[in-house]
Amino acid sequence: MNDRNDDAEDYEDPPPPYSLLPVIPKAAPDPTSSPQVGRVSRFVETGLINQTIDPPGAPIPSPGITRCTTVTPQGRLNRTTLTLRKRQLNQLRLEKATRSPTEPAYFYDFYLSNITMAGLFGSAASAATSSATATQGSIANDVTLNQSPSDGIQDLSFSPVSGHLSVASWDNKVYIYEVQSNGANEGKTQIDLKAPALSTCWSKDGRQVFGAGANNQVIMMDLGNGGGTTQTVAAHDQPIKCVESINAGGQQMIVTGSWDKTIKYWDCRQQNPIASVQCKDRVYAMDTRDQLLVVATADRWVEIFNLNQPGTAYKQIQSPLKWQTRTVSCFADATGFAIGSIEGRCAIQYVEEKDSSSNFSFKCHRQNSPNQRDVSNVYSVNSISFHPVHGTFSTAGSDGTFHFWDKDAKHRLKGYPEVGGSISCTDFNHDGSIFAYAVSYDWHQGYAAKTPNYPNKVMLHGISGDECKPRPNAKKR
Repeated sequence: MNDRNDDAEDYEDPPPPYSLLPVIPKAAPDPTSSPQVGRVSRFVETGLINQTIDPPGAPIPSPGITRCTTVTPQGRLNRTTLTLRKRQLNQLRLEKATRSPTEPAYFYDFYLSNITMAGLFGSAASAATSSATATQGSIANDVTLNQSPSDGIQDLSFSPVSGHLSVASWDNKVYIYEVQSNGANEGKTQIDLKAPALSTCWSKDGRQVFGAGANNQVIMMDLGNGGGTTQTVAAHDQPIKCVESINAGGQQMIVTGSWDKTIKYWDCRQQNPIASVQCKDRVYAMDTRDQLLVVATADRWVEIFNLNQPGTAYKQIQSPLKWQTRTVSCFADATGFAIGSIEGRCAIQYVEEKDSSSNFSFKCHRQNSPNQRDVSNVYSVNSISFHPVHGTFSTAGSDGTFHFWDKDAKHRLKGYPEVGGSISCTDFNHDGSIFAYAVSYDWHQGYAAKTPNYPNKVMLHGISGDECKPRPNAKKR
């Protein structure tokens, strides 16, 4: 997928009237002592503009125009961001010249914070803005979840109707938090599974929260009755890797996927499963949307179920990716799913054969080796989450980065810097205004890399502006 902004223009400001042109000193002052540090200047005044050489075959620029990249103490600005700021600068210059022609016309600088996108959680933040560009986002204002788990974080899930978040951890607990729209959060209660918690989900009405794990059971807590009471509602012969809430035949149920190579459907009011389906292999990942259920197993098998007929797989295919499956996530419109693997690759797959021409895969979460130009470091894609409103999606991986993508335009919307550790799982809240991601060791480098000081936390990223909005005029199916 292409992360270049195809809408960028080689826009240049028209020169100001000759009477307004400043006298540029021959010796550039020290940038660290210049009053212009931290600002973008229209003219080469502090030595913060680096001229670059156009590649062979590039169009010859017009006379008097210098192609350049602007560098500020906060970082390098790409051409798209610079274009927008130059346009606003030009408008500011014209307005200022009109209002007060006797003022020094060459002082057309402005603070970066005056040309800023909305800050995270609704507040303006110059630190976040100065490091963000058209395709590079900022994590400067991301909020840490209070009272994070004490061991590896395996799964997290937002309530479909409120700001509550559940987090499953290897410290045997599922933690429940209340998260406000401004990022403020508070731990409310927890479920003790007595064994590592591997998965968590919520009922469709948000009244019950479920935790599943290595105790081979699913424990439910009913928050509608004040919370605190738990009961076992499902069981398998081996650890339960996945649990999801579904609506099958108008009935609220849960479906569980286990390493015992089965999925089971449960009515939480009954002791025995309503149905059990033998899968191709051990269940590694599972997701559901509306009447679509997708189960990914070992040996790269993907089993697709229509929940109107939950007892039989609608289709069984092998993953279009060549290596072990790590995550699967259903489209917001339930017409297909995205699947990620350990090979640093993601695939977009539609359910129906008539849409197969829209299937594709792309590389992600890879880094060029610093010493070998033809070698890339490949990282696992650990989590994929679809935005509930826009239908765009995120990927997160062992490289410690997350990205937002538009599958219809085959375009990366935003990429974000490394967060200081592997990202093990992610989720959007019910209205898509908050993106939660867990920074936690995912064992991709084995036991030796699990150090005591490795970060273990959940971060909350506020979705602002058009971070997750699809590209305008993108061709839709």
